[in-house]
Amino acid sequence: MTNAKAPDKRKKRELFTVHLECEGNGSNSDPMQRKSLPLGTKSVLLMGYGGERMRTRIVPFFAIVGCLLLSIPLFAHHGNTAYETSKAVELKGATVTKFVWGNPHTFLMFDVKDDKGNIVHWAGEAGSPSSLSLLGWTKDSVQPGDVVTVYIYQSKTGRPVGRLNRIVLADGTALKDSALGYREQ
Repeated sequence: MTNAKAPDKRKKRELFTVHLECEGNGSNSDPMQRKSLPLGTKSVLLMGYGGERMRTRIVPFFAIVGCLLLSIPLFAHHGNTAYETSKAVELKGATVTKFVWGNPHTFLMFDVKDDKGNIVHWAGEAGSPSSLSLLGWTKDSVQPGDVVTVYIYQSKTGRPVGRLNRIVLADGTALKDSALGYREQ
């Protein structure tokens, strides 16, 4: 009968260190390397006790997944698929009711009469103030009460909203949008 000690079944918390970018050679010749690595493998610096090794893998994974999930609405936000961009609708004699000069987009609200003479309240989205200012717009380009001609890509739903192509002021000055204003209709 031998007096061999039975192995301890409890998980031991061992300090482990793997040197940054060290190449494994199957030996423990590197004093900074406490763990043998297969020949030709590379690893990153992982230091800690027991369970921290798992945490170093899980935390970055969830951080990346979280960032991807948060960015999905941003990709959905920046598209013009909601608008019928094949032809701009021309709305003459539109009276500006409000002009919002703010990030991330500027908005022009205006009233125009339809074919039956009823007043229809419209809203047109344009680019950011910084991009529109490069095209000649200012926060005072239009004021409530101004009568303008609006060229707008209407929503595919038929509602009175859309993306501006350009507006033409009473003096004949044309102000184009930053995103779809390059198209001449």
